[in-house]
Amino acid sequence: MAGTTGMAGTMGMAGTMGMAGTTGMAGSMGTGGSTGTGGTGGAMVDPRCVPLDGIVSWWHADGDFDDAVGSNDGTNGGAVSFVSGEDNQAFSMSGGSGSFVDVGNDASMMMTNAITLDAWINQATLGGRVIDKASANDGYMIDIVAGRLRMFINGTDQVLSGDVPAGMWVHVAGVFNGTGLGVYINGVLSAENDALNSSAIIANTNDVKIGDGGNVFVGMIDEPRIWNRALSADEINQLFWQGQNCH
Repeated sequence: MAGTTGMAGTMGMAGTMGMAGTTGMAGSMGTGGSTGTGGTGGAMVDPRCVPLDGIVSWWHADGDFDDAVGSNDGTNGGAVSFVSGEDNQAFSMSGGSGSFVDVGNDASMMMTNAITLDAWINQATLGGRVIDKASANDGYMIDIVAGRLRMFINGTDQVLSGDVPAGMWVHVAGVFNGTGLGVYINGVLSAENDALNSSAIIANTNDVKIGDGGNVFVGMIDEPRIWNRALSADEINQLFWQGQNCH
């Protein structure tokens, strides 16, 4: 918070006029007011609100498609609008043609050894892709299938969690660390698989899309991010906390 402005000094009292006499003594001058004290400095940012290391791209969805961290600015597929979000504004997807954000195929988003994907979502009817750069046998994505959160790697390595709550803002995250993967709902591990048949993400040339990629998303997506490392369980929990407390 900004420091408080110091109180202005009080004005000195005017001197009294001398009593008339033969010559009349001059009245004494009043003393000057004291100087106000300076305001205190602004409070320090809570260290728990500092962004974690490893973000490649972060789209705030606050009225534009800009990448707040990297250079992967998105473009409107044609039918994305902005509505009130979990933090300020969010992407709104109707499920119609062009209702997605396309952020291109930059090499910075083609991780192979480890990756974390996260976002805040709000859907009345659950289903659709949240962040997608996947083909049948390569790439990665995080999506909702039959009301459940899934992390998808190379077409076969995937995890389905328990049901995702509908009709409210929910934080979802998927992590691949090169040996296993897991999915998190509201900062809590929901499911994991440590017996993958692949130790690396197979690269492809697909554009990264938010809200589509084969199975359209209907609802709102806010603060989607791509990370170049596998965040720990404690760090995922911190992301959830930040989303609620660091606006």
